[in-house]
Amino acid sequence: MKKFILNVLISITGCVLIILISTLIVTSIKPIYTYSINKFNMEERTSLSIAEMKKNYSYVIDYLLYNNNDKFELPSLESSEAGAFHFKEVKELFKLAKITILSLIITLAILSVLYTSSYKSYIYIKYISIISIITPVTISIVVSINFNFFFTIFHKIFFNNDKWIFDPNTDPIINILPEEFFALCAGTIGILCIVIGIVLYVSYYNYNKKNLKRY
Repeated sequence: MKKFILNVLISITGCVLIILISTLIVTSIKPIYTYSINKFNMEERTSLSIAEMKKNYSYVIDYLLYNNNDKFELPSLESSEAGAFHFKEVKELFKLAKITILSLIITLAILSVLYTSSYKSYIYIKYISIISIITPVTISIVVSINFNFFFTIFHKIFFNNDKWIFDPNTDPIINILPEEFFALCAGTIGILCIVIGIVLYVSYYNYNKKNLKRY
């Protein structure tokens, strides 16, 4: 029973860790937005030039991930008080994600050492890899049916207000952050999770194969 519980805890911890790390990585990759500008015809939705769109988007990412200043002030776009407050809330979520990642790394390390020392096995790596592959695939299938519904539910879960519903007249930033872009980011996060899962699975398989040859 103890072995089963440890496997479950390690697998869930590892999977959540992979999802959070993948989210931070994808969010920080600004070229995804550059690709999206042409992909989703963003120039037709705003009077901004491509350079200005990239500049404003870059500011948003730097504000959310790297800037310690809570004041939200876009380079060439107006923002309402509600809009700025929403970005501040998102910033707090990313701060929480970073703290959670650190906590999960420590937890995973302790649980892994405990499991390996007790059972002389690394099979939990296999379980983490399988869950990390199955989870994003399952979510992707569900989300692809109705991304707008998923997008709405996501915001209702993480925000206790409706300030995430931007008015283009007061927060024109929404014109250069279409829903299709967020769908692309979500898909990229899923793909990265799957890739990490495959790498872990192959690593575990090769490790087991080498060990079997010794006996």
